[in-house]
Amino acid sequence: MIINEIGIENFGKLAGYRVRLDDGLNTFLQENGSGKTTLTYFIKAMLYGLEQTTRQSIFENERKRFAPWSGGAFGGFMCFTAAGRSYRAERRFGSKLAEDTFALYDTATGMPSSDFSEKLGEELFGIDADGFERTVFISEKLLGGENTNPTVAAKLSDLSGVEGDLGNFDKALNSIEKETKVYKKKGGSGILRDTEKLIREADKELEAIEKAAKAAAENERELQEIRKRRAALTERKAELDSAREAALAAEKNTIYKKHHEQMKADIQAKRQELDGLSRFFSKKLPTSEETYYAQDNFSKYERNRNLTDEIDDPALTEIVRFIGDDEGYSAASECRELRKEARELAAKIHTAEAEFYQDRQNGKKSSLKLGAIAALIMVIAAALTFVFLPAIALSAVMAVLLILITIKEMKKKRESDEVGKRAQEQISLLKDQQDSIALRLVTLANRFDKNGDCGLEEKLDLIEKNLSSYQLAKQTLAASAQKRARLTEEGGIAMKRAMDFLELFPTVTDRPFDEIRAKRAEYDALTRAISTMEQEAERYEREYCTATDPASAINTDELNAKAATLDAELIECERALVQKRSEAERYSAQISRKDEITDIRDEYELKLEAMQNKYDLLIKTKELLTKAKDALNAKYIGPTRDGFERYMTMLDGECTDISVDTSFAVTKTDNGMTRIQDCYSKGTRDAMTLAVRLALCDTLYGDEQPPLILDDPYCSFDDRRIKEAIEILKKLSANRQILYFTCSGSRATDKI
Repeated sequence: MIINEIGIENFGKLAGYRVRLDDGLNTFLQENGSGKTTLTYFIKAMLYGLEQTTRQSIFENERKRFAPWSGGAFGGFMCFTAAGRSYRAERRFGSKLAEDTFALYDTATGMPSSDFSEKLGEELFGIDADGFERTVFISEKLLGGENTNPTVAAKLSDLSGVEGDLGNFDKALNSIEKETKVYKKKGGSGILRDTEKLIREADKELEAIEKAAKAAAENERELQEIRKRRAALTERKAELDSAREAALAAEKNTIYKKHHEQMKADIQAKRQELDGLSRFFSKKLPTSEETYYAQDNFSKYERNRNLTDEIDDPALTEIVRFIGDDEGYSAASECRELRKEARELAAKIHTAEAEFYQDRQNGKKSSLKLGAIAALIMVIAAALTFVFLPAIALSAVMAVLLILITIKEMKKKRESDEVGKRAQEQISLLKDQQDSIALRLVTLANRFDKNGDCGLEEKLDLIEKNLSSYQLAKQTLAASAQKRARLTEEGGIAMKRAMDFLELFPTVTDRPFDEIRAKRAEYDALTRAISTMEQEAERYEREYCTATDPASAINTDELNAKAATLDAELIECERALVQKRSEAERYSAQISRKDEITDIRDEYELKLEAMQNKYDLLIKTKELLTKAKDALNAKYIGPTRDGFERYMTMLDGECTDISVDTSFAVTKTDNGMTRIQDCYSKGTRDAMTLAVRLALCDTLYGDEQPPLILDDPYCSFDDRRIKEAIEILKKLSANRQILYFTCSGSRATDKI
């Protein structure tokens, strides 16, 4: 099978995605988060659909995991070639399996095709989705799982030409294992041990029945004696009850009258409580609506007061306070202008002083130059006079020249001094102006420095900072003042309404509205209680207080004491009777089960013998099936083991002391010890698993080979293994389509 083109409408983060694929090696070199893994699961979904599951974990529920991030139709299409014909498969996925759709078209005719159903992957490759993941669907995550499943094993059995189905062997062995655990479990449980326990319990129960038969005869004798005693006590009790009835009739009438008097006293007490509450509500009996309305007005006053406290911005208030009135604003503005002017004067003074200094330096250089020339001429004249007498005339000429040069230089010096003098006067004038401005600035700045604890420049910076925000702050505070006045007025009106209401009631707590509501509720409850009590008192007087007084010569206390004694004796008799009857019933029920328990015990003995025979048969069958399965495994493991050794040699350069068992588990012999795959580094484990997967792909798939899909499985490989693994892909791509996804250029081949 060759995948020619993939189109995704919406699947996970991918939307509006299309890509055409080559027959051989297709490498996707893309950054993390670009959707490489999503694309691999889309290919699997096009082949096998999405599983319906109730698992909540998004990593175990692909339907939830790959639901469109941006909404829209959930699904896409895949164009592929199989068995020499080209098809286009389309799938749409819903929130559950029943909403999924599948369509297949023959691309040559454009007509729907029935060559394959929605079970496309199983019909193409002969394995289910789990088997697909464990073979050709290779990722760094899936390298850690098992390498086979029942459909893979079944396909290997068919390909190796052996009779029987390894999957059926596994099912049979699992079934036998489950059934043997029913008979015997770890820890000494199971139906065999349970049946033995039941037999022991039956023996104990039969022994208890023999003892119960003896106790039942003694219990019956004691029961007859108790019945005789109860009959005598019952006759004496009847005589005593007649005498008590006459005495009780007289006492009841007296009690009824006392109770009626107490009822009237209770009503009077309630009326006194009601009178106290009536004084509280002497001016008004408020409704709940009136109370809530007054409390709302009080709350409104509190809210307005809090809002009034929060209106003014302290920063704006501080700005206005700092500047003060309009005169202060004018002074601050003048400070800003004077400061600007002072900075300009300072710049002018600096320039003038620099020019003056330069002129002075030039004058000094001219004086030095004149002195040097004069000295040179004098030295030359002296030398000539000493050597040649006629040179006296030349010396005179040089002296005259010296005089002329001196006069010229002195003139230039006088001019320079005049310029310097004027410059000094100009600098002095500018400094006087600067001092005047500084004095004015100090005077103005001191107006704003209330504490006198900062320098002039700091004062001026503060003045300029507040001056820029003064007008806006002043306007904002004016608006706040208007809002404060409005809130104060509204709060005053609300407070007056609340206080007018509270003045009607003599409240004493700091929660007057709750107090008023509580007292009103108490007032209503007392009113209802008094009405109910008066009705009950009238009914009681009518029903119980109309009888005439009987004679009261009988001593009821003495009669009651005798009656209590008889009652206690009768209760004890009844308790003894109940106990003896209960014991008799228990003995009878226990004795009646003797035949039943005997039959049950015999039945348990027969069942135990049958179960033991069946358990022994299951153990023997399991042994025979295990031997048969091992023989079957050995027939198809050869090609897979050969492929594994070939790929391990390509990856590591050798494959010594490494073996693959019939369940495709890898072991290696190191230092004389056989070690399982988990004993090695992740890179070595992943290399072993990759070799097993590639060997399985070679063995499993014949003419219709699925594309080999690799989602960055070399993350744990070192550089050498990565190079060898990529070479393996290039060799395999000569005969099958490979889709290789990676995020690292060091693990890439070619890009698309």
